[in-house]
Amino acid sequence: MSIATPTPLPVARSLARLGEAVSQARRRRNLTQQDLAERIGASANTVRRMEAGHPGTALVHLARACLLYTSPSPRDRG
Repeated sequence: MSIATPTPLPVARSLARLGEAVSQARRRRNLTQQDLAERIGASANTVRRMEAGHPGTALVHLARACLLYTSPSPRDRG
């Protein structure tokens, strides 16, 4: 039986800020959590946990969301 190590407070705060940034970026683009999930290859539950700053979220999903939001959308290109 393994015991989970608590997340250090600075890490928890950073994850919460990152999750909030992902949430704001998603909402600015008028995407639902399900829309984002489909675009990054994850479930809507994973997106909810990511936006909540859950420390168990796979980095690959965070990275995909960041790439999605740093790439100009077709609307931004003119």
